[in-house]
This record gives sequence, structure tokens and C-alpha cells, in this order.
Amino acid sequence: MGKVERVDVHSADANPADANSADPKSTDTHSPTVPKKNQLTAAVLTSLALLSTAGPLGTDIYLPTFIDIAKGLSTTASSVQLTLSAFMIGLVVGQLFAGPVSDGVGRRHPLVIGSLLFFLFSAGCMLTPSIGLLIAFRLLQGIAGGTTVVVARSVIPDVAHGRAAASAFSALMAIQGLAPAMAPLLGGFLSPIIGWRGIFWVIAVFNVIMVVVSRFVVLESLPADRRTPGTIRKLLPTIFRCFGRPAFIGYCFAFAVGFARSSPTSRPHRSFSRTNWAYRRTFTRSRSPSTRSPSRECPPSTANS
Repeated sequence: MGKVERVDVHSADANPADANSADPKSTDTHSPTVPKKNQLTAAVLTSLALLSTAGPLGTDIYLPTFIDIAKGLSTTASSVQLTLSAFMIGLVVGQLFAGPVSDGVGRRHPLVIGSLLFFLFSAGCMLTPSIGLLIAFRLLQGIAGGTTVVVARSVIPDVAHGRAAASAFSALMAIQGLAPAMAPLLGGFLSPIIGWRGIFWVIAVFNVIMVVVSRFVVLESLPADRRTPGTIRKLLPTIFRCFGRPAFIGYCFAFAVGFARSSPTSRPHRSFSRTNWAYRRTFTRSRSPSTRSPSRECPPSTANS
């Protein structure tokens, strides 16, 4: 009779790590499945940073044109300052509501729609004939810009986790940090050449680039099975819960104080008011008749010959 070889049936289970490594198809079931096109490449990170620059781009680049806007629309300094306040309010509202909406419908459509509306409202700011319409367009412009800011940053947690997400956010903030530094310089350089209306055309050109990258570069990162519809109804309870946390209140207060102390938007108001007052004073003096008293002339000398 032939020898019967003894086979250890437990040998295959002795080292499960080797078994998993031998199977190339084995994956971690806890990690989300992300399509290859949605990986955070350099092009995607640069596009997300561009979409996140709506705040600095909409505030800092047109600050050097405050005096020109006041003269062009025949308005006061405080009315021009309201255009900045309206944009900041719209930026808050847009971020507040666009985030929950994108959790239910996905990231791509809010990005494209927000970028397109940003472009349309920038064109409206350029063509506006009055300060009232400019304030209204700036409010709508801020809402559209807030949409692109919050949705662009939401793409990273969809496709990366842990250290990968931290590295992606660091790269995003590094690229995005160039906007507050470059926007005032660009606005100060271009405003004497193209005027304040041309500055809004520059913003509109950036918006066109935002539409292109949101349509063709940044693809959908939130699959349908991971979306949570109905989050807009839970928005107010969530806000109340956040305001009940001291850590959240402290973070908001620290961020507000730091922004108010470091942002250039907190200083041009006073300088603009002084400059505008000096302009009005000089203009009034040039238009009014001279009130200077005639100089006393010395009588002709009567020196004895």
C-alpha cells in the first residue's frame, strides 16, 4: 500500500497575515471606497484652494478702490463700507446653508452652481449704476462665494482620513494663504489702470476659472450611499448644540479677535474716511472764492535824497 501523506488542515489558518497578503484583492472594509479620479492630486488641491479663495478675493482685492467707488457712484464713505459688510454677511450665510445642502445632494453641483452665480454677481457689481444695487450684488456675491468655500473644503474629508487629510488641509491652507497677501497688491496695481469696475471684471475672470475647475477637475467625492438628505432641517438644533459648548465659543471668539486684529479690512475704513474728507475739503476750497485777506503792502519809502 502507498504511503498516505498527512496534511495539516490548520496550516492555512496558522498565519492569517500571510493569507491576506497572498490575496491581492483583500482590502480594508472600513476605509471608504474612493474612485481613482477623486484622489487628492496636486491639480485637485490647487483647484480646491482656488475655490476657497472667494473670501480674500472678494474683500481684499477691491479695498484700494473705495475712494474711486465713492466718486464714481456719488456716494459717501460709509455707504461704500457697507459693500464690504454685505459681502461678509453673505459669506457667513452661504457657508451656513451650503454645507448641509451638499451633504444631501453631493459636492459637485453646489460647487458648479456657486461658482457660476459668483461670476454673474461679479458682473452685476461691475455694471451697477447705484450704490444700493452694488450692496445688493455684494450680498449675493458673498452667498455664492461662501458656497464654494465650504463645499471645496468638504471634499477633503470625503476622500482622505487621518494623516492624509491633515496633510491635504495643510497643503490647502498653504496655497490658499497666498490670496490675502497677493489680492491687495494686485488691486492696488490694477485699480489706477482699469478703475474700480475693472477690478470686478478681474474677479469675474477668476470666477470663470472656478467654474471650469469645479466642472472638469474636482469630480464628485460623496457617493450616493454616503449622503444624508434632510440635514437642512437639523441645522438649527445643531447650531444651538454648538453654541452650548464652551470650546466652540472660545474658538469662535479667538478667531474673530485674530481676524479683526490682523485683517487689512479693519484699517482702510479710517484711512478712507480721512482721505475722503481731505478730498472734499480740497475740492471745496478750489471751488469757493478766495477769502484770504489782502496782504498789507508797505508804503513806498520816502528816503530823502
